[in-house]
Order: sequence, then structure tokens, then C-alpha cells
Amino acid sequence: MGGARTGKTRPVFESADSSAPRALQPLLHDVVICVAAPAFAASSRDGQLRGERAEGFYDHDRRLLHTLCLLLDDREPEPIGVQPLGPHQVRFTAVHRYPRDRTDDPTLIVERVRTAGDGETITLRNIGTLGRRLRVWSWSPPPISPTRSPEPTQVNSCTSGPLRWDACQK
Repeated sequence: MGGARTGKTRPVFESADSSAPRALQPLLHDVVICVAAPAFAASSRDGQLRGERAEGFYDHDRRLLHTLCLLLDDREPEPIGVQPLGPHQVRFTAVHRYPRDRTDDPTLIVERVRTAGDGETITLRNIGTLGRRLRVWSWSPPPISPTRSPEPTQVNSCTSGPLRWDACQK
């Protein structure tokens, strides 16, 4: 029977109608998918697109983007939840903690709302009492060039509302 593994990460099995082994399709049981046909987006539960398995933004069954990673101060946000907002939209919630904070509770909330066929909105919310300066990177490979905020961004307390910006092309 099947189950043989060859190579480093590509599981294969012997086809019933052929003696040649073939690669298995990636498992999708832990993938978060939002759909607005003919477009859809698929990612892991943390919302990052690392170019692995079936992750990406698709249109008409063609993958348009396979990698899109958000970094805050050179670290990935720590995921704490995922919430479907409908078949076409999903919210990923994460936190960004500071090692020098006087509290163990996170003070920066990261919210990514992904909409199939329409992209993604990222909102950073500081719920702490101190202002923060962040280096925010959103990275994707060519042909889409890396984007980042023009300068480190001051994040104000939540009383001034969520921080929103349009990243400039660099």
C-alpha cells in the first residue's frame, strides 16, 4: 500500500493504475479559506502567507500571490484568534509584545481582515498607556515589490483610534 516517503518533504504513494509514484496534494484541513467566486484566499491560521502548500490569493484558479508576511520590529505577530466574517471574509487577530513592558499582557493588537477578491486591511491598535514606535514591514516577492511604512510609525493609545496607513512602494 501507499505511505512511502521519498525526498525530504514530498510524500508520495503508488498509484493503483500505475507503478510510478506521484506526489500527494497538500492537506487542507488546517487552512483558512475565504471565497468570493471566482476569487479565493487560503492561508494558515495565523494569516501569514509563507508560500507553502496551497497558501495565497487566487483568481480563476490561478495563484496571484503566494507570499505576504507582516513583521513588526523584525518579528511576526503572535496569533491569538481567527474569525470568519462570512464566506468571503476572515479576521486574523494577533498581538505584538514588548520584552521591556512592565506587564506580561500584550499592549499592541494586530488585526488583519482579508477579503477574497479585494485584498487585506491591517489595523494596529495600541491598548497600552505608552506610545510606541514600530518598524512595520509587509513583504512579498517580485513581481510585487516589498512595501513598508515610510518611517517608523508612532502608535498612539486606543483613545485616539486605530492606526491605519497605506504603505508606499519602495
